[in-house]
Amino acid sequence: MNNIIKFFKSMKLAVILMILISIFTALGTFIPQYQVKEYYISHYGELFGNLIRLIQLDHYSNSIIFGLLMVLFFLNTFVCTYSRIQKVYPSLFSKKVNSNNIIYFNGSKDELFYKLKNNGYNIEEKNDFIFARRNILGKIGPDIIHIGILVTLISGLIIGLTTKTESFYLRIGDKFYPGGKEFILTDFKVYKYDDGSVKDWISVVSDGNNEYSIEVNKPLSINNGKLYQWSHKLSWDVKLYFEGADYTFEGKELSEFKVGDYSVRISRFIPDLKVIDGKVYNNSDEPNNPAILIEYYNLLGVLEAKQWVFEKMDYPTSPPNFKIKAKLLGYKKNEMTGLLYSSSKGDTIMFIGLILIAFGSMISIKRDFNKIYIIKEENKFKLIYFDKKYLNEFGGDSIV
Repeated sequence: MNNIIKFFKSMKLAVILMILISIFTALGTFIPQYQVKEYYISHYGELFGNLIRLIQLDHYSNSIIFGLLMVLFFLNTFVCTYSRIQKVYPSLFSKKVNSNNIIYFNGSKDELFYKLKNNGYNIEEKNDFIFARRNILGKIGPDIIHIGILVTLISGLIIGLTTKTESFYLRIGDKFYPGGKEFILTDFKVYKYDDGSVKDWISVVSDGNNEYSIEVNKPLSINNGKLYQWSHKLSWDVKLYFEGADYTFEGKELSEFKVGDYSVRISRFIPDLKVIDGKVYNNSDEPNNPAILIEYYNLLGVLEAKQWVFEKMDYPTSPPNFKIKAKLLGYKKNEMTGLLYSSSKGDTIMFIGLILIAFGSMISIKRDFNKIYIIKEENKFKLIYFDKKYLNEFGGDSIV
């Protein structure tokens, strides 16, 4: 048991945990959170994309590794704080001073009291002794900071375990339900620098009674969560004509609909298709080589045919003798806002922890704690000091 306590009291353990937590948090900050698997593979490659998901850096704040590090850091801080309180506090609050730090004061009681008060001591006089103490808050300030850290760690675990997120990609006029409350996107504004890069984007939403503007770092509070301006992206509407079925589709990419006896699924619209090493990429957001993949499924859900449809070239259906063939007649670019709703429990506990840390830091500024046990001996006073370094604080004239 002693070895376990010694392990968790270790300052080396605290330093190692703080370094690991900092590294894990930094990586989680740089890596976009709560994206689909394909996002990480396309941006970081298959090896690192899968590694990010394996160690849960795609949702680090409520990952197993981060939770384990926080639990270990909590235990380390708790054991250190408890050990210090158990060791120091009995003598800290006792009105006895057991030490060999002794001086004698040759003067009257009024002179002694004046000097004690002038040096910040609070005095308590009994029949057989005088007790003086100062700045006890400064002595317990670090422990209040540690308790505040423990409270914030608990709240961090609660927040991590209870955090729920919902992401919405919306066009103007779309309805959505963050936290179960109905909103509609009434406007979306994108501001750009002269070089074309995005400077800011603002989503304007309405709950039917009021309109609210949501910007980066200016979220909207809804119920027990916040709605953030998270991202933005392009979406495309397409117009397709299906020869052999005499059917025209106009609508959003990534749609599914009926064409004759088939269920048709269309892929994301690719405005500038490139093929490298057999893999399809989008080279830009400009329609330089527009294309879209179409798949045909029978009533049993079996894929019977697929076709890449290009604006500028005729590409055969697979199989070539399939009776339906699509043509790309048009397309339209749309800006979409990305909003993220996040809710969690534990925010109030976090606030309490931060207040304790702030209060502990404030009262720790004055660290000159000392206490003196004073006994009257004939025509002088015997002063027994808790801390030796303050023995000469009254000046040499009064000390024998």
